[in-house]
Amino acid sequence: MVLGLPRSGTAWLANLFTTSRSYCKHEALWNSSFEELDQQKHTVSFGIAETSGFSIVETVNAHSARKLIIRRDLAEINESLGRLKIPKMTHDHMDKLLSISGYHMDFCDIFDYERMAKAYDYLLQDRLECYRHEFLCDMNVQNQKLIKQIQRIF
Repeated sequence: MVLGLPRSGTAWLANLFTTSRSYCKHEALWNSSFEELDQQKHTVSFGIAETSGFSIVETVNAHSARKLIIRRDLAEINESLGRLKIPKMTHDHMDKLLSISGYHMDFCDIFDYERMAKAYDYLLQDRLECYRHEFLCDMNVQNQKLIKQIQRIF
């Protein structure tokens, strides 16, 4: 599981963790429950990258999956959300996210190969390919479909 508040790189990380050996679905909890996801059969490692995990901390903490929690400065998150005309996150949201047990890392560290390689190994027990990480660092990956859905709500 990759968990962070909105605008914390979860879509980018879902892309990084999706390879020929693993699949990471972004915002799977919008359409499926943990129970439904756990019952799915996969031929490769399967995980999720979520921005709603802070709202169900007890359920997330009780799940046996390894968890990578991304911390990003709340002011940066809210600045980015403001540009998209999406409501801001609060300190309470951040506190809930930070109460999730797992491997915590800063947003800026996902773009550092050595630090990201440690997190990658923690989640997948596999080696992160340097060229793939470098390639993705040049990309601005966002879930445009979900952004539009949220904008319609607010």
